[in-house]
Amino acid sequence: MKLVAFMGSPRKNGNTSEITHEVIKGAESVGIETEIYNLNQLNIKGCQGCMYCRTHDLCVLKDDMEKIYASIKEADVLVIASPIYMWQVTGQVKIFLDRLFAILSTNGDNYEHYGSKVGNKQVIMIYTQGQPAEQVFQNYIEYNQNMLHLFKWDIISNIVSGGNSSPSDILKDTKNMKLAFDLGVSLINKK
Repeated sequence: MKLVAFMGSPRKNGNTSEITHEVIKGAESVGIETEIYNLNQLNIKGCQGCMYCRTHDLCVLKDDMEKIYASIKEADVLVIASPIYMWQVTGQVKIFLDRLFAILSTNGDNYEHYGSKVGNKQVIMIYTQGQPAEQVFQNYIEYNQNMLHLFKWDIISNIVSGGNSSPSDILKDTKNMKLAFDLGVSLINKK
């Protein structure tokens, strides 16, 4: 079993990284192979809207998304983690999500016929935010979940941790840190 994590924070060792690493530690503790991408360190261009991917297997752009597509194809579980900036995921994550269009199988105009070119995946979404009230951005979180449902992927968890303005604030959120570790451990039973 393989888990691939995509971290979208520009802070290499910030709150998003800390809680994502808890999921990874849990998964590794039960023998799950893991791979991590720090999106801020990669060369990923924005979608060009050229529709090349509708008639070809992947995207026309030749950048770091090529290796990401290969990793997604091999993965059983995807972790997509981002702080909330200006009511949304970071720009790094938004570009990554836009580029997933290349692996979306559209099969016509009806959303019911959409799916994934790379198979079924389980997805964990992780959101950290400075806002202490974790439900404030719920509509946006549901929007992202609905977008990923186009792939027919199973969103198994949305972890939202609020009150994280400084880089190590997440360590005080013992409830969500434990949830993240336990979620990583539980993946072995979801194979």
